[in-house]
Amino acid sequence: EKIGKDYFYKQILQYDYPLAYLHLVKQSQRASELPKYIINAVIREESKIRHEVESRAGAVGLMQLMPQTAIYLNKFLKLKGELDLKKPEVNIKIGAFYLKRLFKRYKGNLYHMLAAYNAGPTNANRWIKKVNIEQENYFLESISYSETRNYVKRVLKSFYIYQILYEI
Repeated sequence: EKIGKDYFYKQILQYDYPLAYLHLVKQSQRASELPKYIINAVIREESKIRHEVESRAGAVGLMQLMPQTAIYLNKFLKLKGELDLKKPEVNIKIGAFYLKRLFKRYKGNLYHMLAAYNAGPTNANRWIKKVNIEQENYFLESISYSETRNYVKRVLKSFYIYQILYEI
């Protein structure tokens, strides 16, 4: 039986969009009730799936968490021991918890959630208020930080590609 081109395209794309740290992601996914694959997409775009990475701004690990944000969020999570953000199990748990809080805060709007994750809720709220309409693409293009605007686009693209690759 001949295998079609689509099979090979899918195999090739899975190298670029791997389901890294699958056990940890699935665990956090269940606990967070976030859309499936959004954690994978954030990890891919934030760190290129490198757990030891640190940004110039000081963000650490797979989901590029700021240490101060992680300390604040852990007041609710109550993880025991040192908050080593380079450890995938710590980083994913805190990052997913933060995404869950933002997801609820922005009533399931992924555009708003991701803008807040990247630039902070204060900036996201300012952009939401400025646009004041439900059209997500209009909101996206009105984000005044090109880094955040492009970040939201990249994460959403990865999110949809993950869905296509692993659900269909």
